[in-house]
Amino acid sequence: MIQRLPQIAPWRNEWGRPGDMAFIAIDTITKKRLGAIWCRLFPEASDFVPGFCSSNIPNLGIAVDTYARHRGIGGSLLRSLKQAAYQQGYTALSLGVTAKNPARFLYERHGFKTQNVPAYPDPITMLVDLGAKADKSYKNSIC
Repeated sequence: MIQRLPQIAPWRNEWGRPGDMAFIAIDTITKKRLGAIWCRLFPEASDFVPGFCSSNIPNLGIAVDTYARHRGIGGSLLRSLKQAAYQQGYTALSLGVTAKNPARFLYERHGFKTQNVPAYPDPITMLVDLGAKADKSYKNSIC
């Protein structure tokens, strides 16, 4: 079961703390879950949390079922999370993605910029500026 994998623990342990947000896309006809997106603040980098940038920038994870891809679901989930994070006063969101993952292009279309390019297969950290009028000190440093 996915929830028991050790790399999932940092995302689900004590869910509901400040900074935790999530959305689920559900097919209105079949009631099947099509995808989900979530974010959380982490106090420090963890081996199981790719894309960590800063303790004050939520790190996001996203999953869309294979059969539901290329239907705009990932983009809708990203827009929803970006709006919610902005409304809560966050200035940016970060994520980790491998260079060969085709979802990287989805993230780029939604404003995420590459912050580092490690040796493959290590994940790339990407960051999107939410345009919030708050502390943007992260802009002067690479994650």
